[in-house]
Amino acid sequence: MNATAEHSGADVVTETAASAWVLEVADNISVAISQYEMNHIDESSGLIKVPKAPVWCDHVMLWKNQVVPVMDFIKIYDPEYRSSDVAYDSIMVAIVRVFDDSEQKINYGAIRILQPPVLEKISNKQASKKQEIDQKWNGISVSAFNYKQTVVPVLDIKSLFGGSLEH
Repeated sequence: MNATAEHSGADVVTETAASAWVLEVADNISVAISQYEMNHIDESSGLIKVPKAPVWCDHVMLWKNQVVPVMDFIKIYDPEYRSSDVAYDSIMVAIVRVFDDSEQKINYGAIRILQPPVLEKISNKQASKKQEIDQKWNGISVSAFNYKQTVVPVLDIKSLFGGSLEH
């Protein structure tokens, strides 16, 4: 979407903006995904523990007859929760679309969130420089932007649910 603003008579400046869902995944930690990757918000009560799975993705849920992995950033990035067992009797998740390489088939992934996500218009002026992005997001983010005095990484959903995350 392009917004056009006029400056000093004949000069025209075009600013590009896109919509992104901002997801709060831990206290003071937010991530973003494309507006087209968001599929559904669910209050899940039927999570299934997966033995020997990485701590950040050790639960799955059943949704639309598919087994959906649940990514839990709070277990990675919030040290107070890292060693404790987060209560999974009822959590909120954002269910996201994960396209295969041919973009013909849609799979799903879920991201644990603390509150309902917010759809925001993000402009080029909000873009963050690469050195401003925390190193912990390397390999699973494609970019970042400034939002409410913090740098928010834009997740690479295909890498997140199709690649390997090392921690």
